[in-house]
Amino acid sequence: MRSEPLSYLGKDGGPWEIFVEQVDRVVPYLGRLAPLAESLKRPKRILIVDVPIHLDDGTVAHFEGYRVHHNTARGPAKGGVRYHPR
Repeated sequence: MRSEPLSYLGKDGGPWEIFVEQVDRVVPYLGRLAPLAESLKRPKRILIVDVPIHLDDGTVAHFEGYRVHHNTARGPAKGGVRYHPR
């Protein structure tokens, strides 16, 4: 495989590395769509957020949240359109 991991989050084998390994594992089954799998490894935009949560024991735990936009060809990848009720 690769000697250097492709990761946007570091070299700790985190969620991104797991995703890349899963993509590599299914490429042989994609047939003529296999070249498109490489575009999944190069996302257009990545948003990483930190969510601090106050636990019952008084400590604060930090959790990371991820939103990845792989392709914006069908329009902006910003989520749903929200309208004000008035």
